[in-house]
Amino acid sequence: MKPKTWTVAVVIALVLAMTGLSLYVVSLNKSAVNNGSGQSESTIWPLPSSHETFTDMTTAVYSVATDFAHMKDVVVDNSGKVSANTWAVLLQSGSAGPRTTVYLTKRSSDNSWWVTSAVAQDIVLGTPKWNSTVKSPFHVTGLSTAFEAVVNGQVLSRQNGKSLTKFTAMGGSNGIVGAFSTVVSIPQVRRTTNATLLLYEVSAKDGSVTEFSASPIVANPK
Repeated sequence: MKPKTWTVAVVIALVLAMTGLSLYVVSLNKSAVNNGSGQSESTIWPLPSSHETFTDMTTAVYSVATDFAHMKDVVVDNSGKVSANTWAVLLQSGSAGPRTTVYLTKRSSDNSWWVTSAVAQDIVLGTPKWNSTVKSPFHVTGLSTAFEAVVNGQVLSRQNGKSLTKFTAMGGSNGIVGAFSTVVSIPQVRRTTNATLLLYEVSAKDGSVTEFSASPIVANPK
């Protein structure tokens, strides 16, 4: 397999260029986390049903990587504040795996940490845009390079984490970036639902998740 060539900076630039989110990764609005208890419409972790909060940023990052994305051997590489309300943390599956950048915001009322999105080094979501409303079925597009070109995906409830649908898309492989596009249907959605769109790559060695992208969406029925 050829070496993967994207850097985190390139990934962030591509996300911004593809989604037109007006620099959402560095300027998330303060309303990304509400001032009361529970999850707002634009945070993806922790889940309200867990009744869990994190007062430590690193703990929140480990939790979203292991409990939400099901990564193994998570290594936190670097972190930093990228705007008044947003922090970014780089992590890897093992010391040599591809990087995932997790974005968080801090709730002022209790200093708890909430994850707002994640961007994989090798899977860049183009559409749907961050926290946008979609109507089933909808298109999922982006750029990727992954083992055997397969991008795995799920749509999960942001209330309880239940998987609403699973899908795959084909992009680039062997370090060569290619476009992916697929149509996703959510047959279980009967009413407007706060959800998370999760895209991930699995290891050729043991099938574990090596990197993931995650974005909040609002899913409407047909």
